[in-house]
Amino acid sequence: KEYLNHRRDREKQVLDALAAGDRDAMTMVKRIYVAYPESLYSAAAQSVTSHLKKLERDGRVQSDKGQTLWHLT
Repeated sequence: KEYLNHRRDREKQVLDALAAGDRDAMTMVKRIYVAYPESLYSAAAQSVTSHLKKLERDGRVQSDKGQTLWHLT
């Protein structure tokens, strides 16, 4: 249950980052993971991208064809 709550919280942070104008995973990482060392940013970007793909399947976000730029639907 704690894990699912964490995933929901992270999903909300991704949506909030999109609402604030962030369009790519690394920009979102710099907003969401600001308290973490930059050495973790690459792994964090993979996590954010996974959230974005899930949100795209849910119809809440859209991406360009290369899945590098994202926006809310």
